[in-house]
Amino acid sequence: MGFSLQLITLGLGGFLVITGRMTLGDLVAFNSYLWMIDGPVRQSGWLINDWQRFNASCIKIRKLLTSQSHITEKPGVGAKANTATTNANNANNANGANDATGNISQSQATFTTSATQAAQTTQVTTNTTRIAGSIDFQHVSFAFPDEPNTPVLEDVDFHVPAGAKLGILGETGAGKSTLVNLISRFYDPTEGHVLIDGVDARDWPLAALRSQVCVVAQDTFLFSDTIGGNISFGVGEQREYDEQYIRRMATIAGADGFIRSMPEGYDTVVGERGVGLSGGQKQRLSLARALADNPSILIMDDTTSAVDMETEAEIQRHLRELDERKTIVTIAHRISSVKDSDLILVLEHGRIVERGTHDELVAAHGRYWEIYYKQLGLQAGRSHGFEA
Repeated sequence: MGFSLQLITLGLGGFLVITGRMTLGDLVAFNSYLWMIDGPVRQSGWLINDWQRFNASCIKIRKLLTSQSHITEKPGVGAKANTATTNANNANNANGANDATGNISQSQATFTTSATQAAQTTQVTTNTTRIAGSIDFQHVSFAFPDEPNTPVLEDVDFHVPAGAKLGILGETGAGKSTLVNLISRFYDPTEGHVLIDGVDARDWPLAALRSQVCVVAQDTFLFSDTIGGNISFGVGEQREYDEQYIRRMATIAGADGFIRSMPEGYDTVVGERGVGLSGGQKQRLSLARALADNPSILIMDDTTSAVDMETEAEIQRHLRELDERKTIVTIAHRISSVKDSDLILVLEHGRIVERGTHDELVAAHGRYWEIYYKQLGLQAGRSHGFEA
């Protein structure tokens, strides 16, 4: 009870005692009972507040559970065996085998194989189909439904064979994240086609596609669990938990060193959202968790932005040494993150303004070259032969 209420009780009670309307014992008993109900009254107020918060949370959860995704599967998807998918995979693998280093020249950036063209109209099988990892954008444009006249991507066209590395460079708002969201089919293109292994992404069962396409975002989320538990969370049903396997994934992600330096190693408990870890450490744990699921297509959306360049180079080296070659899509602002890619796309305002390997783009003295020399700390301008 508040102090003012106590004064009122004692003042009024004292007056009644003085006037003989109440005994002193009654006043003491009344005051004692008043203090006894103070706790329950306060708890009732807290309970009402908690109930209101609980009710609001239930409404949000109910809305989430009953919401319908605007991305749906076509009727009959997965009903037929897709022999064209196998042919397309073989064709893509053959293209990758022609160049042992996986390099893609600008002339290879156009998708032309007849096997993949045939696969566009063919339905794919169920989740048992293993994605090889080739990616094709065929004149893709995209705009959000609430702003149909403001395209985020315009006429994006490129081809990445299975097992190759794609780098995407661009400023904030250039459309990089939207592009990779089309790969995992969080969006459908407004125009054009997105093909995975020569099959339109809309013809893949969503579960089969998304189980083999893993996105590692810049902003990571870690659970209140051990470090090993956070990494093993990415182990899918197809693979049992193996401590050596988890450590190997952590090594590839450049996380094994700092994990072993902790007093309890992989049994170290971290707080929710990775409390107690640096930004770079959280990013590396998130990458290790993604690798543990063994995806066919790994998308790294500025995943190493908080990692020093030496550690980043080590991660890139480990990724190249993976037993199973994965198609790796890297979104970055730093040239060092994409320079080893087989194909680099430079995006500006939703359009591809340049494409090629690192050496080709530097030699072209275009936008990529300008960014490259600025990040090296050199003056990009007329002194280097560049005309704005």
